[in-house]
Amino acid sequence: MRDSLPLEAALEALTRPETVLLTANRRLARHLRREFDARREQAGERLWETPQILPLGSWLSQQWDEWLDDAPPSGGPLLLTEWQETWLWERLVARSREGSELLDPTGAAQLAREAWTLLHQWHLPLDAPEFDHSPESRAFRTWALRFQQQCAQRGWESPALLPDRLGRLPRLPRPPERVLLAGFDRIPPQSRQLWDALEAQGIPVHAVSFPPQRGSVARLAVADETEEMRLAARWCRNLLEQNPGAAIGVVVPNLEARRERIERMFSAVFRPALALSPESRPLLHLSLGPPLASRPVIRDLLALLELAADRLPADRLSLLLRSPFWGGDEAEGERRALLEARLRDQGRFAPDRDELRHAAANGLGWPEAASPALARALGDLAAGGRLPAAGAAAWAERFSQWAAALGWPGPRGLDSAERQAVDAWKSTLGEFAKLELTAGSMPLAEALAWLRRIAASTPFQTEGSDEAVQVMGPLETAGERFDALWILGLSHAAWPAAARPNPYLPLPLQRRLGLPRATPEGETAFARDVTARLADSAPQVIASHPLVEEDRPSRVNPLITHWPALPPEAL
Repeated sequence: MRDSLPLEAALEALTRPETVLLTANRRLARHLRREFDARREQAGERLWETPQILPLGSWLSQQWDEWLDDAPPSGGPLLLTEWQETWLWERLVARSREGSELLDPTGAAQLAREAWTLLHQWHLPLDAPEFDHSPESRAFRTWALRFQQQCAQRGWESPALLPDRLGRLPRLPRPPERVLLAGFDRIPPQSRQLWDALEAQGIPVHAVSFPPQRGSVARLAVADETEEMRLAARWCRNLLEQNPGAAIGVVVPNLEARRERIERMFSAVFRPALALSPESRPLLHLSLGPPLASRPVIRDLLALLELAADRLPADRLSLLLRSPFWGGDEAEGERRALLEARLRDQGRFAPDRDELRHAAANGLGWPEAASPALARALGDLAAGGRLPAAGAAAWAERFSQWAAALGWPGPRGLDSAERQAVDAWKSTLGEFAKLELTAGSMPLAEALAWLRRIAASTPFQTEGSDEAVQVMGPLETAGERFDALWILGLSHAAWPAAARPNPYLPLPLQRRLGLPRATPEGETAFARDVTARLADSAPQVIASHPLVEEDRPSRVNPLITHWPALPPEAL
């Protein structure tokens, strides 16, 4: 890899379509595309070509697809999707002698798949004698060899091998003129080897350097987590009152666990501020969105489809009967509400599908509660529930047909977030359909279980573009710059993350090769680098921690003890 390229030069280089900029995540790709567009506008341009800015994984898949297009008629290996590979690993583990002794074969398969990726990223030799030193690593080696064998026999390729495969090509099918890299806190040996291979082909590779913006840093201690969140939200609001165009970042080391609380607090503090500039951009954007399956429009569709498998728990049935996201008119909605009340009066809290269909047809003796549309829908689902096993693609087609017959997503208009959720559902259904390659035929109950699982594992985030306050995890900030930044919850226990070596890879190998999460020393060094990057990402940076965290005393993080202390009242 050659010398780094300043951001200004990198954005200028992107005016040439042969230059590609690869990012560590989708968030940074969107950020840099907006930055590129803004600079073109400032230069007085009215039209320009869309720059090639995309996440590394997307570019690798794109290059592989182009290579397959140019391959001989016999073709090449078919690249597995995430869920196709997941299914294959789970089947291998569950059917193995070692897997039969596991309490959680599904969790073990997930860890084994992660180990498979790490194995290739960090060039761990599968034949190393260290794999004989523990039953876990011996089991993994057996699974990995079987996985390799199945892929070779069926003409499949694992995404974990893409950098190696592309690096061994004499020449990329559509070689870029230059490759730029942005936002990579860690570059494993596998990626470095690919960049060396591109350099050998005459394609220069540069890391993009971002200009430091450090102005002032400070740390402060706050009574508890609730007060800390409230203080940070008020600080953000005050900055926006002074400068509505400010870009403010809020970094949370354990964001996934605290996301809902942070969203409630910031929304409560910001809501009065909406009147400040009613025509302005949205104020708050949180990363790590909730799963798609939790969105009401998708949650209710999944419940409807699962009625084909006969029964729903009482709480989900109640939500379903009151849902606005499926067929009928307003009168039908009123009838379903009356039917729910009638069922409760009779103590029938969890009727099966056929009982519910009968109740919907006659209203349980109460004509006003009869729900003809519900009865017809349940009849269609009952017929579907008797269908024989089929492939995932056939089930996906049937699920789409059932949804349409049920009148989903409902008679009323959808708001923007609901429309985006419906679009995301279509992509999720497409991912499920691709399971046919590896999973083959499956009964309805299994098909519904996989569909719900994929939807529950798919984060749903409404499209954010230019929100004033961006709330994110520490690694998501790589390459981004703010006018002000607050690091929330930076206690001694929150950062760095605890070492968590993969149990299926030999620990001595992980330590010697410096794998992520392998040692406390490695995690501390990594956290120190990320903290220094955060300190350089805004002219004003504040880090806070609660004095009491989950009913336990908390201390300042050792990585920022040298930052000047700031009393809360100073804000």
